Amino acid sequence: HCIEPSGIDYLNSFIERPLMESRILFWLGASYIDVNGWLYYAVDLWQGCPSQGIPNKHIIHRYNATLPFTDFNPANYIWCPRTDIFANGDGYFLYPGEYGPITTSRLNN
Repeated sequence: HCIEPSGIDYLNSFIERPLMESRILFWLGASYIDVNGWLYYAVDLWQGCPSQGIPNKHIIHRYNATLPFTDFNPANYIWCPRTDIFANGDGYFLYPGEYGPITTSRLNN
């Protein structure tokens, strides 16, 4: 799945959802003989909403070397200029790193 349906009864890969859902999604798909892949519309959709004062994305940086926190806003404004509809992490399996893409824990799992 992606964006909709996004209720608690549906598996998803959004940041707010338990990481286990990302794994279960593929195990469930593998249990069906006629399922041979997962179509995901974007893995690197780093879109802001400049018309609403939300800048486009930039290279991800850590706040400091000892903590995992970064300055990257995970909100995805794919319906800009509307900024009230987005799903954190949707469209992000890779982040823009200084030396190339950085994979997410959802992709690694």
